[in-house]
Amino acid sequence: ATLDDPNTSSRSSLLMLPTLPVVLSMAVIRDPDGGIARFLALFPLTSAPALPMRLVLSDPGPLEICASLVLLAGSAWLARRVAGRIFEIGMLMYGKEPTIQEILRWARGASKER
Repeated sequence: ATLDDPNTSSRSSLLMLPTLPVVLSMAVIRDPDGGIARFLALFPLTSAPALPMRLVLSDPGPLEICASLVLLAGSAWLARRVAGRIFEIGMLMYGKEPTIQEILRWARGASKER
């Protein structure tokens, strides 16, 4: 809803951003029980690819698995709420590509100009 045309947008490189967590989770392969691997398995943006890698390569405890799943579910719920706000206002702004500052203001819920 925030890009008019990905072929002509100046921000089309942001479409590759979702691949970053998968690339970062490759650090789990080197040391599956290290601090970086534990952080990546708990951090919601990287836990989806990193936790399964840790489950295959080592034995994380049940508390760590549950904490990762709860954090992931909570952040997915929050992201859905914020994305709904941005999408709602973005659809009303048809024809104009918003700036990053406008998108952040929409995410906070302040849709009116101040």
